[in-house]
Amino acid sequence: MEVDPPAVRQQGTTVCDLAEHLREIRDRWDRQTNSPEDALGYREVTADYQKADSDWYAELTVYIDVLDELCNAISGAADHYQGTDDHNARQYLT
Repeated sequence: MEVDPPAVRQQGTTVCDLAEHLREIRDRWDRQTNSPEDALGYREVTADYQKADSDWYAELTVYIDVLDELCNAISGAADHYQGTDDHNARQYLT
C-alpha cells in the first residue's frame, strides 16, 4: 500500500480550514447576537432567545471541536507516514 503524505496533509488542511471557517462564523454570530436588546420587549422572548442562542453556540462548538480533532488526526497521520517513509529511505540507503 502506498500513501502520499502530502495528499493526506492536503485533505487535513481542508478539514482544518472548515473548522476555522465555522469558528469565525460562530464568533461573528456571537458578537452580533450576544445582546438581545430586550427581544421585542418581552422578558419570556428574551429568555428564550438567549437560550436558543446559547444552545446554537454550544452545538456549533461541538462540530468545531470534532473537526479540530479530525484535523489533528489527519495531520498526525501524514506526519507519521512521512516519518516512516523517511526512516525506510534511510534504512534502504545504508
